[in-house]
Amino acid sequence: MTRTQRVIQQALHLASVAAFVATLLASSHATAQSSTWRLSPYEIQMLVAVESVTAGDQEVAADVDTHVNERADASIGALWDMHIAAASPAETRLVADAIDGQAAAREALVEGIEGADKLLVAQIRETPRGVWARVAEYDAILMRWGRPVEAEVATLSQAPEAVFRLACQAFSPLAEFSISQGDPNLIELAFRGDQLPQRRGAPDWIRPDDILQPVLRQLDRDGAATAEGIRDVPWTYLLVGEAGDNPTAKFVSHTRRPLPSRRRGRVERLAVRLPRRSAPITLRAHAKADPARALVGYQVFIQDGEDAEREPAGATGPDGRLVIEPGEAPILMAYIKSGSQLVAKVPVAPGSVDEMDVPLLDETTRLNAEAKLGILREDLIDLVAQRKILIARIDAAIEAKNYDQAVRLITDLERLPARAIFDRQLRNLEQSSTSDVPMIQKRIDRIFADTRSVLAAFLNPSEIQGVKSRLANARKNEG
Repeated sequence: MTRTQRVIQQALHLASVAAFVATLLASSHATAQSSTWRLSPYEIQMLVAVESVTAGDQEVAADVDTHVNERADASIGALWDMHIAAASPAETRLVADAIDGQAAAREALVEGIEGADKLLVAQIRETPRGVWARVAEYDAILMRWGRPVEAEVATLSQAPEAVFRLACQAFSPLAEFSISQGDPNLIELAFRGDQLPQRRGAPDWIRPDDILQPVLRQLDRDGAATAEGIRDVPWTYLLVGEAGDNPTAKFVSHTRRPLPSRRRGRVERLAVRLPRRSAPITLRAHAKADPARALVGYQVFIQDGEDAEREPAGATGPDGRLVIEPGEAPILMAYIKSGSQLVAKVPVAPGSVDEMDVPLLDETTRLNAEAKLGILREDLIDLVAQRKILIARIDAAIEAKNYDQAVRLITDLERLPARAIFDRQLRNLEQSSTSDVPMIQKRIDRIFADTRSVLAAFLNPSEIQGVKSRLANARKNEG
């Protein structure tokens, strides 16, 4: 071995060692990060707003503080590190508006969060008609508000327990998720704090058939995330299978590969559990280029389970909306058709939200073309039927040696609209049916090509020439 060859071999060996060390360090870092995550409690701030007519607001808020902390310590334990504060008069209005979904109030409350993973806003409102408790959650890690929950109680003294129960209901656990190395169809879940000591009788934060929303969280060099760097994996859910010490799930998505095969940059793969509720969900179809433009008349078919048949659910109305009822499966698959074209396949989780937006390509041009082609095809069917009847009568006249009648019938046959007329109509319609969207134009071109194939098959000039030849041969043989 030459000296040059030895140098190259040593360089290759060092490169191999370096790559192995880098892989080992990355693996160790990932393992350490996951371990830290699974041993980390949630830092939770709760802001309690009280509107009472029979007791002092601050007194009721103090009762909530004491009761919720005691209940959390007794039944949840180390998973929640809670800090509860009573809302000021100004904050009381903000809490009510935030639970109602008003963006300005939510932004104002979120600005006050420092170091918390979650903000729970609770409202207790006593009126002459009864007492209501409401709770909503803001997740600071994913920068998203959860669905508010509420309950009515008989007396004001029951409100603290109601707040605690609603807080447990509104709480949405987070998990890191990764694709199993042994099974690419299996998703491994690592829930935050799940290795902390658990209290006996603690809420079951995760169950089989729970639905999680996968989220990609882009971090900058300082390890911080911005709202622009946090995005849901589109049209994709995680459906929990096993929920024990090593919980797993599977993807339910519009595509077979909802995630890129390689992770790029500092991107965290997180999942948040969605609300557990069975309720209708409204699907709203709108134009991708203009969300304000509703898409009307899109047919929706629902598949309730992997082995189920697709059943029609209806069509989107004038506002582009269609209500979909819950099924047997936690996640339904919706197949959306525009005319004869399947335009989308999206998973639907009834109860997770009240309404889901489905942006689609506006296929109005293609639908108009299909409608006009439908009229042309009906005319074609009528023409083909007339031709078949006349040709049958001509053949019958030839067989009966009634050649004069056959000649008259051939004249009637030739007077029927010719293929050139249909070709001209088709050409004019095609020129007025154009789209700036390449995919839509491709679909339009396909339906015109199919129609031309039908014209060629059913308006073949050789049919007329054939019946003329049969008449001429019959006369020749007769003579």
